[in-house]
Amino acid sequence: MPSALTRRNITLEHGVVPATPGSPIRIGGALLQVVWVAAPCKLLDDTIGRGAQAAMRHRGGSVCRALESGTVVVGDEVDLDPPAAAVDLRSCR
Repeated sequence: MPSALTRRNITLEHGVVPATPGSPIRIGGALLQVVWVAAPCKLLDDTIGRGAQAAMRHRGGSVCRALESGTVVVGDEVDLDPPAAAVDLRSCR
């Protein structure tokens, strides 16, 4: 399935995307925090074709919020375990 058609802002080629609310993710210069798991919507069936929504079930990724802004470019390193001191996990509610 072409990643450009999945309606995701950022996609990863490999690895497991954190799904636990409060989990930090650093991509390039940006620090993100998982808010909730993203559910694929019916628009995938309309855009890609019948069955696309079902194919993306449990693979929709996570909705995140930005804790620190920064530039993100294709090929940036993804750190799924940034230093704890940089993240205030209490703010995820």
